Parts: sequence; structure tokens; C-alpha cells
Amino acid sequence: MQNGNLVQFEVVDLPKRIHASCGIDLGEFGDLSVASFAELDMSSDVERFALYFKDNEIPFISIENFPRKLRYEGFIDIPDGVGNLTFYRGIDEVREINVNLVFDIITITKSFELKNNFIRLAWDINLQDGQGDIHIERDSDSAMAFSTSITIGDWTFAKSLELSNTYIGLSWDINREERMGRVTFSKDSDGGSPSITVSITHNDWSIVDTIDLNNELIEVYWDLPTPENSHAEIGLNTGGNEIFHNTLSLVEDSVELLSLGIGIQIGDNFHISWDNDDGVISNFEWGGNILNLPDFYVSVNLPGDVLTITGDWIVGDEGSFSLELNRDVDIDFVNVETDRFKVDGHISFNANCPLDISWEWGELGHFTVDTHGQAIGEDFSLSFYWDPAGTSNYRYGFTVAAPEFLDTYFHVDWWKDEQTFLPRFWVIWDPLPSNWNQWDKTLLWDYEWYEVPWPL
Repeated sequence: MQNGNLVQFEVVDLPKRIHASCGIDLGEFGDLSVASFAELDMSSDVERFALYFKDNEIPFISIENFPRKLRYEGFIDIPDGVGNLTFYRGIDEVREINVNLVFDIITITKSFELKNNFIRLAWDINLQDGQGDIHIERDSDSAMAFSTSITIGDWTFAKSLELSNTYIGLSWDINREERMGRVTFSKDSDGGSPSITVSITHNDWSIVDTIDLNNELIEVYWDLPTPENSHAEIGLNTGGNEIFHNTLSLVEDSVELLSLGIGIQIGDNFHISWDNDDGVISNFEWGGNILNLPDFYVSVNLPGDVLTITGDWIVGDEGSFSLELNRDVDIDFVNVETDRFKVDGHISFNANCPLDISWEWGELGHFTVDTHGQAIGEDFSLSFYWDPAGTSNYRYGFTVAAPEFLDTYFHVDWWKDEQTFLPRFWVIWDPLPSNWNQWDKTLLWDYEWYEVPWPL
């Protein structure tokens, strides 16, 4: 008996010697708040241990494949949405342990490799406000794989990861009615880069995020279009460090509203935004300092249509940029400025028309544009400025603007003439645009601007 409640233990493969102790303390809310502990010291391993109280047919807690020495401590407060589970081991053997905890409207399922002397799972979840925090602490950085799911009523929070850190945490603030939210991941700086999959499910709605993590802080936020507000924004904060490859999806009524995939190194606060008017996209912009963005894609389910963006971007003295959209869109496609370089541009894209740009900057270099035999849009402008010294006093660069754009393959090489010390160019342009004489084209070379002559 414990506080007037009948407690029952079930043991499968009973050892010859068992020293066990446990306790359950029900709080002022009765069945909705409980603290408990269980400690075992046995002569051999046990296949399964289960603890029942009252007349329940489902055990309050069950543990499978646990070592002969183990201590569990737990606290759950359902009205306040807080709790924690802590495990201590007494031997050095590594094994996989399965734990199930069922109490009133909450169910916790956990599977993990026991390698630590101490590990704790803690949570603080506010269902009414759509806010919460789940984190794990442990006493060593040995690699450990585990998965956890927490079900509270019709909400399910799940994650799986391979962990080599002593701390890892997830917090969120989600407003379903406004179709906006924020998810933040954090970890300690030691222990390498874990891979984690996190999901939050509520009735017919779910968000799933898979991340290979290099950075200590990653924050994803979104504000999707609603019938009352046509503006939308998706953003990412990282503190400016090299971070991860991430795949994020948002699903409602079995329809994927948002899918985002990025392999990325960026500066802080990268974001894209747009306005949606009955499926017509306008004011498409992005901001933030992108250093390397390989294999990215964005898919957004708009009312009556789906917008997808795929591409690849490597920024530097030698780099490349590729982009393709599945529908007609006007885009301010780049606005990036650092002490070393500045890039800005606008383009009106036609659907399913790829654009590839590559470059190498310096006294010997090249710039290439390839539209793969089809016009990619109605208008285009691009400016690039580069300062080798990193002082924002740009030494090299170019500007190109076209009233109609573009079905072409364009390639230009440049070098410095050793006798005249003037820049020389070799240009390949096939086909030559019919409105080439309406283009605005200038070159910045060694702090001097040059009008590029036509034809070349």
C-alpha cells in the first residue's frame, strides 16, 4: 500500500535475489499529479519490470531489458504540463532499455541505449498556449541512440536522435489559428553534431523536422498566409555559424502545407517573405547573409496552388547559383552585403525554367549565365561588387539590366593585358538576345567603371 493505494509489482524472469524499494506520492490533484521512484539491486537481469497501482490493468510504468542495478525517479504534474524522468545505472554494461509510462491522459514511451550513469528527460508543455519545452541531460558525451514520444490527450510529441552531447533541448511556440510559430533547438558545445527528428501532432495537424546539427542554436519560424492576411514569411536564426542540413514539413488534413529542405551555412536571420493574392505571388524577397546553400528547396501550399523553389548556392570568390520555380513569380532574388562583397538583383521568372550562374572573381576570372535554351523571365537585373581587402571599398564588380529576359548562354573571361595594364575580355554569347542594344551593362575593374561595348 502507498498513501492508501494498492501497488502491484510484476517481474518476468525473477532473479534469485532482489532488493527493491519504491514510492509513489499523489499530489493535491489526485490522479493528475504524481511523484515516484523505484530502485533495484538484483543478482541477475530481469526481462521486464512493471508497476501497477489501484485496479489498473495497464501498468503505470514498465521497463524492459534493464540491468540488475537501476534507479528510476519521476515527477508528473498534468495540470501544469511539467514533469521529468531520471535514470541511474549501477553497472557499466551497455544495453537497450525500453520504458513505458502510462498515467491518466499521459503516455510516455522511451527506448535508449544505456551508457550513462545519469540521464534525465524533462518537459514543460502548455497545451492551451501552444508552448512547450523538452530537454535531455546526461553525465557523459558517449554516443547514444534513443527515441521518445509523449502523448497528452490528442497531442503527441516525439523525437529520435543519436546523441553525443550532455544537453539537448527543444522548445516551441505555435499558434494554429494564425498559422504562425517558432521552433528552437539548442545543445551544448561539446559532443559533436547529433541527428534529430522531432514531430508535434495534434488531431489532423503535424509538424515534422529532421536536422543534422552542427550549431548550438537553431531557430525556425514561420508566418503563413491566412484569409485575413496575405503576407507570409519563413525564417531561420543561427547566430551566424555553420549549422545543419534540415528538412521541415507542416501537414494539415493530410495536405502538406510547407516543406523546407536546406543544407546551409548562413549568417544570422535568413528569411524569405512574399504576399499571396488568390494564388498570385508578389513582393517575393529574401534577406540574410548566405555563405553556402547547397541542395535547397521550398514547397508552400497556397490556396489553390503549390509553390516550389529548388536550387543551389555557393557564395565566395569562386561560386555558383542555380534556381528553378514551378510557377510564374516576380522575385527580388538576392540582397546580400558584407565587408567583402555585395550582391543584389531582381528577376521575373517563368515557370519551370532553370537558371544557372557561376563565377570566379579576380584579375583572372569569368562569369557565366546559362538558361538551357529557354527564356526564364520578362526582366532581370543583377549587380555584384567585390573587395578583396574586406573593407567595403569595392574593387571589382559588374551591373547588368535587361528589359526582357532571357534565352541565352553567356560566358565572359577577363584578364589584365601585361603591356597596357588594361582589362581584356573574351565573350561567348549564344544566342544573342534580340534586344541586346537595350541592355545596361557596366564593369568595375580596379576601382574604375567601364561601359561594356556592344557587340563584342
